[in-house]
Amino acid sequence: MRKITSVLAPPVIRPRAAAGTAGAAVLALTVGLAGCGTGSDGASGGEGAENHSLELVIAGREVNAFANTLACEIEAKGPPAGLDVQIVSVKNADYGVEGITTAIQQAQAKVPDVIMTDIPDASAMDATLQEVVDNDIKLVTFNSVIDDESIPNAQVTTDVYETGVLAAESMAEMTEAQGTFLVVDYGAGNFTTNERTRGFIETVEAEYPDMEILPVQFDQADPAKAAQIINATLAAHPDLTGIWFTWSGATINSMAAVKDATAPGDLTILSSDADPALLEYFDEGYIQGLLAQNIPEITDELVARTVSALDGEEIDPVTLRLPPVVITPENREDP
Repeated sequence: MRKITSVLAPPVIRPRAAAGTAGAAVLALTVGLAGCGTGSDGASGGEGAENHSLELVIAGREVNAFANTLACEIEAKGPPAGLDVQIVSVKNADYGVEGITTAIQQAQAKVPDVIMTDIPDASAMDATLQEVVDNDIKLVTFNSVIDDESIPNAQVTTDVYETGVLAAESMAEMTEAQGTFLVVDYGAGNFTTNERTRGFIETVEAEYPDMEILPVQFDQADPAKAAQIINATLAAHPDLTGIWFTWSGATINSMAAVKDATAPGDLTILSSDADPALLEYFDEGYIQGLLAQNIPEITDELVARTVSALDGEEIDPVTLRLPPVVITPENREDP
Protein backbone atom coordinates (compact mmCIF):
# COMPACT_ATOMS: atom_id res chain seq x y z
CA MET A 1 0.00 0.00 0.00
CA ARG A 2 1.43 3.36 -1.02
CA LYS A 3 0.93 6.46 1.06
CA ILE A 4 -0.13 9.69 -0.60
CA THR A 5 0.93 12.83 1.24
CA SER A 6 -0.26 16.28 0.26
CA VAL A 7 2.27 19.02 -0.15
CA LEU A 8 -0.31 21.61 -1.14
CA ALA A 9 -1.53 22.71 2.26
CA PRO A 10 -0.79 21.66 5.84
CA PRO A 11 -3.63 21.61 8.37
CA VAL A 12 -2.70 25.11 9.62
CA ILE A 13 -1.85 27.60 6.91
CA ARG A 14 -1.85 31.37 6.60
CA PRO A 15 -0.81 32.30 3.08
CA ARG A 16 -1.93 35.19 0.96
CA ALA A 17 -3.72 34.11 -2.18
CA ALA A 18 -1.30 33.96 -5.05
CA ALA A 19 -1.68 36.50 -7.83
CA GLY A 20 -3.38 34.98 -10.83
CA THR A 21 -5.89 32.83 -8.94
CA ALA A 22 -8.63 35.42 -8.47
CA GLY A 23 -9.71 35.58 -12.09
CA ALA A 24 -9.82 31.79 -12.29
CA ALA A 25 -12.04 31.61 -9.20
CA VAL A 26 -14.47 34.19 -10.59
CA LEU A 27 -14.51 32.51 -14.02
CA ALA A 28 -15.20 29.12 -12.47
CA LEU A 29 -18.29 30.42 -10.70
CA THR A 30 -19.54 32.21 -13.82
CA VAL A 31 -19.10 29.13 -16.00
CA GLY A 32 -20.76 26.95 -13.38
CA LEU A 33 -23.89 29.07 -13.27
CA ALA A 34 -24.06 29.07 -17.06
CA GLY A 35 -25.09 25.43 -16.77
CA CYS A 36 -23.74 21.92 -17.03
CA GLY A 37 -25.07 18.41 -17.44
CA THR A 38 -27.25 16.98 -14.72
CA GLY A 39 -25.36 13.73 -14.42
CA SER A 40 -28.61 11.81 -14.76
CA ASP A 41 -27.27 9.81 -17.69
CA GLY A 42 -23.88 9.24 -16.09
CA ALA A 43 -20.48 10.08 -17.51
CA SER A 44 -17.99 7.54 -18.69
CA GLY A 45 -14.22 7.40 -18.45
CA GLY A 46 -11.81 7.18 -21.32
CA GLU A 47 -11.47 4.16 -23.58
CA GLY A 48 -9.93 1.26 -21.70
CA ALA A 49 -10.32 2.94 -18.33
CA GLU A 50 -11.48 1.04 -15.29
CA ASN A 51 -14.56 3.08 -14.50
CA HIS A 52 -15.82 3.48 -10.95
CA SER A 53 -19.30 4.68 -10.04
CA LEU A 54 -19.49 7.86 -7.95
CA GLU A 55 -22.61 9.28 -6.36
CA LEU A 56 -22.19 13.02 -5.67
CA VAL A 57 -24.66 14.18 -3.01
CA ILE A 58 -24.89 17.96 -3.08
CA ALA A 59 -27.44 20.49 -1.83
CA GLY A 60 -28.49 23.93 -2.97
CA ARG A 61 -27.52 23.90 -6.64
CA GLU A 62 -30.63 25.93 -7.45
CA VAL A 63 -29.50 28.89 -5.31
CA ASN A 64 -25.82 28.41 -4.48
CA ALA A 65 -23.15 29.19 -7.08
CA PHE A 66 -20.50 27.27 -5.13
CA ALA A 67 -22.59 24.09 -5.03
CA ASN A 68 -23.57 24.27 -8.67
CA THR A 69 -20.05 25.02 -9.85
CA LEU A 70 -18.52 22.24 -7.77
CA ALA A 71 -21.02 19.77 -9.19
CA CYS A 72 -20.26 20.88 -12.74
CA GLU A 73 -16.51 20.58 -12.21
CA ILE A 74 -16.72 17.12 -10.64
CA GLU A 75 -18.96 16.02 -13.50
CA ALA A 76 -16.38 17.32 -16.00
CA LYS A 77 -13.21 16.12 -14.23
CA GLY A 78 -14.50 12.72 -13.14
CA PRO A 79 -14.68 10.85 -16.47
CA PRO A 80 -11.04 11.44 -17.51
CA ALA A 81 -10.07 9.99 -14.13
CA GLY A 82 -12.23 6.91 -14.66
CA LEU A 83 -15.19 8.05 -12.57
CA ASP A 84 -18.80 7.64 -13.70
CA VAL A 85 -20.46 10.58 -11.94
CA GLN A 86 -24.11 10.63 -10.93
CA ILE A 87 -25.30 13.81 -9.20
CA VAL A 88 -27.85 13.50 -6.40
CA SER A 89 -29.23 17.03 -6.00
CA VAL A 90 -30.80 18.00 -2.68
CA LYS A 91 -32.89 21.16 -2.50
CA ASN A 92 -31.40 23.93 -0.41
CA ALA A 93 -34.41 23.85 1.93
CA ASP A 94 -33.63 20.20 2.71
CA TYR A 95 -29.98 20.78 3.59
CA GLY A 96 -29.57 19.39 7.06
CA VAL A 97 -28.92 16.11 8.82
CA GLU A 98 -32.26 14.57 7.84
CA GLY A 99 -32.18 15.65 4.20
CA ILE A 100 -28.56 14.66 3.54
CA THR A 101 -28.95 11.38 5.44
CA THR A 102 -31.90 10.45 3.22
CA ALA A 103 -29.93 11.34 0.08
CA ILE A 104 -26.90 9.32 1.20
CA GLN A 105 -29.06 6.31 1.98
CA GLN A 106 -30.62 6.54 -1.49
CA ALA A 107 -27.17 6.78 -3.04
CA GLN A 108 -25.93 3.85 -0.95
CA ALA A 109 -28.80 1.69 -2.21
CA LYS A 110 -27.29 1.95 -5.69
CA VAL A 111 -24.11 0.28 -4.36
CA PRO A 112 -21.65 2.74 -5.93
CA ASP A 113 -17.90 2.54 -5.55
CA VAL A 114 -17.78 6.02 -4.01
CA ILE A 115 -20.10 8.46 -2.29
CA MET A 116 -18.92 12.07 -2.29
CA THR A 117 -20.94 14.40 -0.07
CA ASP A 118 -21.14 17.61 1.89
CA ILE A 119 -21.80 17.08 5.62
CA PRO A 120 -24.15 19.46 7.49
CA ASP A 121 -23.00 18.41 10.98
CA ALA A 122 -19.54 17.45 12.25
CA SER A 123 -20.73 14.40 14.22
CA ALA A 124 -24.51 13.82 14.00
CA MET A 125 -24.22 11.65 10.88
CA ASP A 126 -21.36 9.42 12.03
CA ALA A 127 -23.49 6.26 12.20
CA THR A 128 -24.88 6.80 8.68
CA LEU A 129 -21.42 7.47 7.26
CA GLN A 130 -19.88 4.51 9.06
CA GLU A 131 -22.52 2.28 7.48
CA VAL A 132 -21.42 3.53 4.06
CA VAL A 133 -17.81 2.58 4.75
CA ASP A 134 -18.80 -0.76 6.31
CA ASN A 135 -20.47 -1.64 3.01
CA ASP A 136 -17.15 -1.25 1.17
CA ILE A 137 -18.10 2.09 -0.36
CA LYS A 138 -15.41 4.77 -0.37
CA LEU A 139 -16.44 8.00 1.36
CA VAL A 140 -15.10 11.41 0.37
CA THR A 141 -16.47 14.60 1.94
CA PHE A 142 -16.15 18.26 1.02
CA ASN A 143 -17.03 21.73 2.30
CA SER A 144 -18.27 21.00 5.84
CA VAL A 145 -16.45 17.92 7.13
CA ILE A 146 -16.70 15.51 10.06
CA ASP A 147 -14.56 15.42 13.18
CA ASP A 148 -13.92 11.67 13.24
CA GLU A 149 -11.24 11.18 10.60
CA SER A 150 -11.36 7.40 11.03
CA ILE A 151 -14.60 7.27 9.01
CA PRO A 152 -13.96 9.00 5.65
CA ASN A 153 -11.26 8.08 3.17
CA ALA A 154 -10.62 11.76 2.45
CA GLN A 155 -12.02 15.22 3.14
CA VAL A 156 -11.35 18.48 1.27
CA THR A 157 -12.50 21.84 2.55
CA THR A 158 -11.65 25.50 2.62
CA ASP A 159 -10.02 26.55 5.88
CA VAL A 160 -12.94 28.54 7.25
CA TYR A 161 -11.09 29.89 10.28
CA GLU A 162 -8.28 31.05 7.98
CA THR A 163 -10.91 32.78 5.83
CA GLY A 164 -11.79 34.94 8.84
CA VAL A 165 -8.11 35.60 9.54
CA LEU A 166 -7.50 36.75 5.98
CA ALA A 167 -10.64 38.90 6.10
CA ALA A 168 -9.35 40.63 9.23
CA GLU A 169 -5.92 41.19 7.72
CA SER A 170 -7.42 42.50 4.48
CA MET A 171 -9.82 44.78 6.35
CA ALA A 172 -6.96 46.16 8.44
CA GLU A 173 -4.90 46.83 5.34
CA MET A 174 -7.78 48.61 3.59
CA THR A 175 -8.75 50.79 6.59
CA GLU A 176 -5.34 51.47 8.15
CA ALA A 177 -6.49 49.20 11.00
CA GLN A 178 -8.73 51.83 12.53
CA GLY A 179 -12.46 52.28 12.97
CA THR A 180 -15.65 50.49 13.92
CA PHE A 181 -16.66 47.24 12.26
CA LEU A 182 -19.71 45.00 12.00
CA VAL A 183 -19.69 41.23 11.53
CA VAL A 184 -22.79 39.58 10.05
CA ASP A 185 -23.02 35.83 10.59
CA TYR A 186 -25.66 33.31 9.50
CA GLY A 187 -26.58 32.06 12.97
CA ALA A 188 -25.28 30.45 16.11
CA GLY A 189 -24.41 26.79 15.57
CA ASN A 190 -23.44 27.10 11.90
CA PHE A 191 -19.86 25.82 12.01
CA THR A 192 -18.68 27.32 8.73
CA THR A 193 -19.87 30.87 9.27
CA ASN A 194 -19.12 30.81 13.00
CA GLU A 195 -15.50 29.87 12.29
CA ARG A 196 -15.22 32.70 9.77
CA THR A 197 -16.47 35.01 12.49
CA ARG A 198 -14.10 33.60 15.10
CA GLY A 199 -11.07 33.92 12.81
CA PHE A 200 -11.92 37.56 12.12
CA ILE A 201 -12.57 38.55 15.73
CA GLU A 202 -9.61 36.73 17.25
CA THR A 203 -7.23 38.21 14.69
CA VAL A 204 -8.51 41.74 15.26
CA GLU A 205 -8.34 41.36 19.04
CA ALA A 206 -4.81 39.99 18.88
CA GLU A 207 -3.29 42.27 16.27
CA TYR A 208 -5.31 45.44 15.70
CA PRO A 209 -6.14 47.33 18.92
CA ASP A 210 -7.59 50.33 17.09
CA MET A 211 -10.27 48.26 15.36
CA GLU A 212 -13.51 48.07 17.39
CA ILE A 213 -15.87 45.20 16.61
CA LEU A 214 -19.56 45.67 17.37
CA PRO A 215 -21.64 42.76 18.70
CA VAL A 216 -22.02 40.05 16.04
CA GLN A 217 -25.36 40.09 14.24
CA PHE A 218 -27.15 37.02 12.83
CA ASP A 219 -29.32 37.34 9.72
CA GLN A 220 -30.67 33.74 9.62
CA ALA A 221 -31.04 33.96 5.83
CA ASP A 222 -33.91 36.43 6.29
CA PRO A 223 -33.75 39.36 3.83
CA ALA A 224 -35.86 41.56 6.09
CA LYS A 225 -33.60 40.77 9.05
CA ALA A 226 -30.50 41.54 6.99
CA ALA A 227 -31.88 44.94 5.97
CA GLN A 228 -32.89 45.69 9.55
CA ILE A 229 -29.37 44.90 10.78
CA ILE A 230 -27.82 47.33 8.29
CA ASN A 231 -30.33 50.12 8.94
CA ALA A 232 -30.13 49.81 12.72
CA THR A 233 -26.33 49.64 12.76
CA LEU A 234 -25.90 52.68 10.52
CA ALA A 235 -28.42 54.63 12.60
CA ALA A 236 -26.56 53.81 15.83
CA HIS A 237 -23.07 54.06 14.30
CA PRO A 238 -23.09 56.56 11.42
CA ASP A 239 -19.29 56.45 11.44
CA LEU A 240 -19.22 52.69 10.75
CA THR A 241 -16.00 51.83 8.91
CA GLY A 242 -16.59 48.37 7.50
CA ILE A 243 -18.58 45.14 7.42
CA TRP A 244 -17.44 41.49 7.24
CA PHE A 245 -20.19 39.28 5.85
CA THR A 246 -19.40 35.65 6.64
CA TRP A 247 -21.63 34.21 3.93
CA SER A 248 -22.85 35.43 0.57
CA GLY A 249 -26.57 35.31 1.31
CA ALA A 250 -26.21 37.91 4.04
CA THR A 251 -24.28 40.16 1.69
CA ILE A 252 -26.81 39.85 -1.12
CA ASN A 253 -29.75 40.43 1.21
CA SER A 254 -28.07 43.48 2.76
CA MET A 255 -26.92 45.33 -0.33
CA ALA A 256 -30.18 47.14 -1.07
CA ALA A 257 -30.04 48.73 2.40
CA VAL A 258 -26.35 49.51 1.97
CA LYS A 259 -26.95 51.18 -1.40
CA ASP A 260 -29.87 53.20 -0.01
CA ALA A 261 -27.78 54.58 2.86
CA THR A 262 -24.25 54.92 1.43
CA ALA A 263 -22.25 55.68 -1.68
CA PRO A 264 -19.64 53.32 -3.13
CA GLY A 265 -16.58 53.34 -0.90
CA ASP A 266 -18.25 54.91 2.13
CA LEU A 267 -17.97 51.51 3.81
CA THR A 268 -15.25 48.92 3.40
CA ILE A 269 -17.17 45.70 2.77
CA LEU A 270 -15.69 42.22 2.59
CA SER A 271 -17.75 39.13 1.85
CA SER A 272 -17.10 35.45 1.94
CA ASP A 273 -17.74 33.65 -1.34
CA ALA A 274 -17.82 35.11 -4.84
CA ASP A 275 -21.32 34.43 -6.09
CA PRO A 276 -21.97 36.13 -9.44
CA ALA A 277 -24.70 38.13 -7.71
CA LEU A 278 -21.97 39.78 -5.63
CA LEU A 279 -19.81 40.72 -8.59
CA GLU A 280 -22.17 43.52 -9.66
CA TYR A 281 -21.77 45.19 -6.25
CA PHE A 282 -18.04 44.51 -6.35
CA ASP A 283 -17.68 46.15 -9.75
CA GLU A 284 -19.80 49.11 -8.61
CA GLY A 285 -17.43 49.72 -5.71
CA TYR A 286 -19.72 48.77 -2.84
CA ILE A 287 -17.71 45.63 -2.05
CA GLN A 288 -13.94 45.92 -1.75
CA GLY A 289 -13.01 42.27 -1.34
CA LEU A 290 -14.36 38.75 -1.84
CA LEU A 291 -12.90 35.69 -0.11
CA ALA A 292 -13.78 32.88 -2.46
CA GLN A 293 -13.40 29.16 -2.15
CA ASN A 294 -10.87 27.95 -4.72
CA ILE A 295 -13.21 25.61 -6.58
CA PRO A 296 -10.73 24.51 -9.28
CA GLU A 297 -8.23 23.40 -6.65
CA ILE A 298 -10.90 21.86 -4.41
CA THR A 299 -12.30 19.74 -7.25
CA ASP A 300 -8.83 18.74 -8.46
CA GLU A 301 -8.08 17.46 -4.96
CA LEU A 302 -11.45 15.73 -4.60
CA VAL A 303 -10.94 13.80 -7.83
CA ALA A 304 -7.31 12.96 -7.09
CA ARG A 305 -8.06 11.75 -3.57
CA THR A 306 -11.05 9.74 -4.73
CA VAL A 307 -8.86 7.92 -7.25
CA SER A 308 -6.20 7.37 -4.57
CA ALA A 309 -8.78 5.87 -2.22
CA LEU A 310 -10.03 3.53 -4.94
CA ASP A 311 -6.43 2.48 -5.58
CA GLY A 312 -6.03 1.55 -1.92
CA GLU A 313 -3.62 4.35 -1.11
CA GLU A 314 -3.36 5.84 2.36
CA ILE A 315 -4.21 9.53 2.23
CA ASP A 316 -2.39 11.89 4.59
CA PRO A 317 -3.74 14.18 5.83
CA VAL A 318 -7.24 12.75 5.70
CA THR A 319 -8.62 16.29 5.90
CA LEU A 320 -7.06 18.81 3.53
CA ARG A 321 -7.79 22.45 4.36
CA LEU A 322 -7.11 24.90 1.53
CA PRO A 323 -6.84 28.68 1.83
CA PRO A 324 -9.43 30.89 0.15
CA VAL A 325 -8.73 33.15 -2.80
CA VAL A 326 -8.78 36.85 -1.87
CA ILE A 327 -10.29 38.84 -4.74
CA THR A 328 -9.73 42.60 -4.80
CA PRO A 329 -10.13 45.29 -7.48
CA GLU A 330 -6.38 45.02 -8.05
CA ASN A 331 -6.43 41.32 -8.98
CA ARG A 332 -10.02 40.96 -10.25
CA GLU A 333 -8.93 40.37 -13.86
CA ASP A 334 -5.84 38.29 -13.16
CA PRO A 335 -5.91 35.17 -15.37
